[in-house]
Amino acid sequence: MTLNIGILLPQSEMYPTLALDFLNGCKLALKNSLPDGIEPNFSIEVIGNAAEESLLKIAEKLVLQEEVDITLAFCGSRHLN
Repeated sequence: MTLNIGILLPQSEMYPTLALDFLNGCKLALKNSLPDGIEPNFSIEVIGNAAEESLLKIAEKLVLQEEVDITLAFCGSRHLN
């Protein structure tokens, strides 16, 4: 069985490795917590500075077009309430 996971990754000039660190942390957490037989499949989108209104459209794309089961994001947006 495959678990489709959408990940919204920030792009930061101040912290250039932030997106890769977040992705590696997600992969490590899932590796240690998913039951046997379930393989994660990642759909990755870059979200810029994570505070734009287009963030909702990107999240919608993951849910509607990529048909993800879970969406994970590292962002500080009030638009996701």
